[in-house]
Amino acid sequence: MDKFTIHTLFDITATNTVNQLDYRKKFPKFTQSQWEFSRNQQRNWEAIIQLLGLRSQPTILSKPIILTNKNPADYKFGHNYAGFTNVNIWCTTVQYDYNDLFRVDDDPAYLIKQDFEEVPLITKLHESLTIEPARLITSGPAQNVHFTHETDK
Repeated sequence: MDKFTIHTLFDITATNTVNQLDYRKKFPKFTQSQWEFSRNQQRNWEAIIQLLGLRSQPTILSKPIILTNKNPADYKFGHNYAGFTNVNIWCTTVQYDYNDLFRVDDDPAYLIKQDFEEVPLITKLHESLTIEPARLITSGPAQNVHFTHETDK
């Protein structure tokens, strides 16, 4: 089975904020802007789930967690983010029932990277730096999402 850990600089917090009426019942003192903020975090997470499921249904092994005060260079992000420290990085892990679903030649994540490339996400949430462009970039100097692959045989 293929397992991928995804690290990104985008806020992909899974807030479960979907329905405004339900949200207002749970948090009656929250404002409209607080609801929209929470909903936008959830929208980013939903976009990631949809991208992960384009070719095969993944099993989500861990919802996104935030890693705080990290150095982007330690996570193989593009050199546009070199020199930054104390950065927020979101991480999630998924598994697929089959091996090599996304492999092309020597890259086990080739097709999943193609699926993610240039997909816009919402910014100005809890990101600790400015992400320009506000799209997922899987390689090069502006890379803001990274995939680590493991195989369970």
